[in-house]
Amino acid sequence: MNGGLSLATDQIISRHYGKLDMVAANPMELAKQGDADAIAALMNKALQSKGIKVSGKATKGCLTIVAESKEAPDQTFLTGYLSKGVKSINPTSLERMVVQGKEIGQSKIVWRENVNLKVSEPTKEGKIAEVKNKLGVFRSVLDIANTALLGGIFLTLLGSQLKASPTQASFWEYSVEGVSDESFTETMLEMGAKGWDLASARRAVSGEGSYSEGLYEVIFKRPISESEAESNLKNIEIIGKENGIESFLSLTNSEQELNYIQNDILSRDFSSTEAFLQDDSDNYDVEIAQSLPELFVVNATPKSNNLRSFVSAVAVVDDSTKSIICKTDEPGKTLPDPPQVVDGSLECAAGSFEP
Repeated sequence: MNGGLSLATDQIISRHYGKLDMVAANPMELAKQGDADAIAALMNKALQSKGIKVSGKATKGCLTIVAESKEAPDQTFLTGYLSKGVKSINPTSLERMVVQGKEIGQSKIVWRENVNLKVSEPTKEGKIAEVKNKLGVFRSVLDIANTALLGGIFLTLLGSQLKASPTQASFWEYSVEGVSDESFTETMLEMGAKGWDLASARRAVSGEGSYSEGLYEVIFKRPISESEAESNLKNIEIIGKENGIESFLSLTNSEQELNYIQNDILSRDFSSTEAFLQDDSDNYDVEIAQSLPELFVVNATPKSNNLRSFVSAVAVVDDSTKSIICKTDEPGKTLPDPPQVVDGSLECAAGSFEP
């Protein structure tokens, strides 16, 4: 009986290493057939220099790519890179891809994004509709983003908590996570080890239609001290102010992208930006740093040293637009250096990052 077990084990090992040999010998041919290991091997060759490692799994026409690095990989860059790379391979058996980003050694998925591998290049009308939709979202955010109201809500909750139980006040910190089926157990154990309690969990869906992915929307909570709660409230106010300027810069970028699609040139009509300048913002000074037919740059300098500085840019690269917002690593009034075009994409300069 042991001999039979040994033979079966040898066959499994032989098949395993035989596949690895095939991947090493001809990864492109296997990748075109939809082999996840071969696709990951091809992607890793280019991503190694950036400190990113990916692994793949293919099931029922869906390729799941898990990417990890010292810090969770940048979602915009990596999703765009993998989407372009996998579509160029054109794996016949795959219709969609789910990209997940996480830190090395951690089970928690920091972000995830669905990609339709069979979508054809959008028409000009489709691009216009997509950008207009983004503009509508950003304008809505700007209309309702009231930092004072947000801070007031949290302060009211904190105040009511103190009034309700002046001698035994409880303070809680909450975290909302999207957890995949595969990482659910690991994530629960990891969060529990860090002192988080499960507050609630419900089944949710990421993506739409046949390109949706089932996951759990989980709310964790853990007790914190009064001083930590007060610190969190201050952080919420800072985050609200920074999110406000980020939404405005996103709106400006999207308006420029729309103008290029419609007119093949970046706009020199700065009505929205000038309107913001005339609004005399309490939090940021905004100025147009560069305005060229193929490059538009806006600087946002905070009026307070506890806020971070921003720079946004839209550039024409290979007859299409690339846009980015960069945020300084540390708070202060020193602006980050302008973004640069690297390998056909805009990248933030040292000392800043894409939020």
